[in-house]
Amino acid sequence: MGVVFLVTGASGHVGANLVRRLLADGCRVRCLVRDDTAALRGLDVDCARGDLTDPGSLRSAMEGVDVVFHAAACVSLHPGDAELLRRVNVDGTRAVCEVALAAGVKRLVHVSSIAAFRQEPRELPLAEDRPLVEEDAPSDYARTKADADREVLRVCGQGLHASIVVPTAVIGPHDYKPSPTGRMICNVANGRLPAALHAGFNWVDARDVADVALACAERGVSGRHYIVAGHWATLRAMADIVGETVGRRVTWMDVPFWTAYAALPFATVAGRLRGRKPSLTRDALRVVRTQCRDVRSDRARQELGYVPRPFEQTIGDTTRWMIEAGRVRG
Repeated sequence: MGVVFLVTGASGHVGANLVRRLLADGCRVRCLVRDDTAALRGLDVDCARGDLTDPGSLRSAMEGVDVVFHAAACVSLHPGDAELLRRVNVDGTRAVCEVALAAGVKRLVHVSSIAAFRQEPRELPLAEDRPLVEEDAPSDYARTKADADREVLRVCGQGLHASIVVPTAVIGPHDYKPSPTGRMICNVANGRLPAALHAGFNWVDARDVADVALACAERGVSGRHYIVAGHWATLRAMADIVGETVGRRVTWMDVPFWTAYAALPFATVAGRLRGRKPSLTRDALRVVRTQCRDVRSDRARQELGYVPRPFEQTIGDTTRWMIEAGRVRG
């Protein structure tokens, strides 16, 4: 019958790319889904309805499963989402790991975030020996991702074979929701962000994260983190590649970072008028301001054969996919 893989968060960005990577290898894939299946439309997968906070549905989904990829998570930098973040990221991860152990799953790969690690000291390279954040985390999201990692390591101590993949800022195609970084690409490409904030990220391709997750399932060491970093680049550099891809100038000026703080009240009001959460929050700015720029993937390179694809290719492919999806004017 072959190996059966279960992907939680299959409708999310990393999950959607992971499912396609597995299918390309001819694998049997089961996806844990709630009600959003747009990312899986037309794919030869088995959808198991369930919820991270419902152990019964997790037990049903893991029946006969050999490997679990736990990519489901709540990503938010809004202070009002603290309870939701803990319920999904921490309690959900605990349930997934405990059910996997009881079900006799051979391997589990948990998708974490670079936000789970302390960013200080920022002048030194960030690698897997950096401690996880504690209560002084810059955001509730960072705190819950770190606590989720601790849950994985705790259940590893009970006998679960689990490894942890730690991507930086994920970007790439098959971003159906879309993710915060995907929305940024759309806004830039559609001319909604004519000014580029003087800041940047370490960007990593979602397809590279999927490749490392699969390699981790094959030969990752249990209880070990694997950082998956891509390339550090400014928002302006990203915007310029987006502009080249769509064939028009999309960004006209750079603005200093402090101006984002001045815009916070306007973002809050705009969000309320539109009935949406604001795209700019104090937590989001704190994350950008405190992030470590030099993030290392030496362990993933040496043990899992990781080689990141070029940044220009990632941004170009992402923009072209957004055009095909109808989210960006071609």
